[in-house]
Amino acid sequence: MKKIGAEGTKWLKIIHIISVTLWFGGIISLLALISGINLSVFDEVNATYRSMRIIDEYIIRNGAQGILITSIIYSIWTNWGFFKHRWVAVK
Repeated sequence: MKKIGAEGTKWLKIIHIISVTLWFGGIISLLALISGINLSVFDEVNATYRSMRIIDEYIIRNGAQGILITSIIYSIWTNWGFFKHRWVAVK
């Protein structure tokens, strides 16, 4: 199977890093929202819940899908392989 060149690998790495940043930033945002919630006020709980759903559906999910897709592309079309290095398979 034909491998991706240096330029393609560079762009793949950029997309992978952006996806990881989206995923990790979404998780940190959820933790910040959870830690600052006042459970005695219904409107605040409702607004926090809606914000958490938006972050989950649009940021974390897209970041996770980007990570999965770029990881599969890395394993198939680069020299890294999927089973060539055990730590890549474990990751």
